[in-house]
Amino acid sequence: MYNNCDHDYLLKIVCIGNADSGKSTLVLSAIQGKFTSYDDYWGGEPIGVDFFIKTIKVDNNIVKMQIWDTAGRERFGAITSSYYRGANIILLMYSVQDYKSYEDISKFWYQQVKDSCSNNSSAIMILVANKCDSCHREVSFEQGCQLADTLGMKFFKVSALTYNNVNTLFEYCAENCVQQAIQQSRIQLCMEHQTPTPSGNKSINIITNTQKDNNGINLFSCC
Repeated sequence: MYNNCDHDYLLKIVCIGNADSGKSTLVLSAIQGKFTSYDDYWGGEPIGVDFFIKTIKVDNNIVKMQIWDTAGRERFGAITSSYYRGANIILLMYSVQDYKSYEDISKFWYQQVKDSCSNNSSAIMILVANKCDSCHREVSFEQGCQLADTLGMKFFKVSALTYNNVNTLFEYCAENCVQQAIQQSRIQLCMEHQTPTPSGNKSINIITNTQKDNNGINLFSCC
């Protein structure tokens, strides 16, 4: 276990999708490392926005992930742009057992993200097909791939019940966080070398670290 104060990157992940897509169960299972239902964890139905912490080590970097879940709030149309603010990764989730949850990704959720995030947002959207352990399917794997390709997203098929690909999904998020931060640092380094000073000379300032908050923690955020 890693000390929460001893992390290198802070990552905000937002989970969206229809109420029965299994978002809350997937998030809790990721945190607990095994299948965990919302009812077992909280003793009731989801009624508000929750966020949980998951920490993953990528190479020598410790990534602290804040995973936000609408937890049933989408039933009341209460998802606002503030929910997406500062998000680095947005998971758009549907259930393979429910065609409407799949259909609403492109009809509603994708557009809501586009409308809510600023034009210069670099938030990464990932399509997630949940409940892939089920024998009863209304959405095929090929349909999921086609939608991800159409919307330009990475695609993961997972099962909260069997824990299949759950950790792989969040490991990918953490690895992407580190890679993007390193890339931003390199871009900043190039800009520092190329930006002329008032005297006409090139700046020799070198940026060797990613942007940090007041506590010295590496950050990169979007919306």
